[in-house]
Amino acid sequence: MRVGPEDPVRREPGFETLAARVARALAQQLETGIRRPGERLWEEDLAAEFGCARGTVREALAQLAQEGLVVPSQRRGGVSVVEFSDADLAEIYDIRGALFGLAMRLFVERATAEEREAYIAYRESLWCGLSPAEAKPEDCTAVGGPSVLYILDRCGSARLATSYRRVALQAIRLYAPLHFRTAESREVWRIRCAMLAAAVRLGDAAAAEATSRALIQANKIELLRSLAEGHRPPGAVADRPRTRRAS
Repeated sequence: MRVGPEDPVRREPGFETLAARVARALAQQLETGIRRPGERLWEEDLAAEFGCARGTVREALAQLAQEGLVVPSQRRGGVSVVEFSDADLAEIYDIRGALFGLAMRLFVERATAEEREAYIAYRESLWCGLSPAEAKPEDCTAVGGPSVLYILDRCGSARLATSYRRVALQAIRLYAPLHFRTAESREVWRIRCAMLAAAVRLGDAAAAEATSRALIQANKIELLRSLAEGHRPPGAVADRPRTRRAS
């Protein structure tokens, strides 16, 4: 993956530096689970991957460190993707509930009846004909994630959407299957989603916000229960081996 040539950086208003582009590309990898918590990232390898200088990578990693996405490694020239303790995850889910609840409220307040129906139809289409009562954990994840992004992209607040992505997406993509580990948790989620759809259809912004928050809270409770029982998502602490090139 190359993000651009090593040209002198222009200082035009709004121009994104190469380091910023590398940082954005890495952040997207974190959000989508390509890079896992605990994984070590090496400047040398990233420079080869993105086709840029190590200094550019170092600057990009410093930006990610400021955002709390990576932490310095004990060895020079690398960082580790931040890992989440149970307390971290509980806090992330509390913040997630507040942000998603607000995004849902803004969406319902601003959307027309047709736009609200379009959201409900989009969510239903994600099931691809599968009955929610028969859903497996991966099916629920495949519906829940895109549904949240749909609202974030249409809530009218880019700052809120960015905040949600930075705080929540990496943890959610990795740990979401644990929300839906049991048939009981999937049924609770299904019922709350139906309640949310009803609130959206009625244009009841307050109810939509409250239901969204309750839905995330239920996810958090089930996640913490699963973690307490010793369940962990596959690859939760992955560590890709460093690729060394011959000198």
